[in-house]
Amino acid sequence: NGFQLRAILKGFDNFTVLLETEGKQQLIYKHAIS
Repeated sequence: NGFQLRAILKGFDNFTVLLETEGKQQLIYKHAIS
């Protein structure tokens, strides 16, 4: 029940991942990723 995201992985830590897509950065919690 989500959506597909194509991005460049810029960084991560224990709880989050930092993605860049279309010049914008998004911080996403790992528990939200399936």
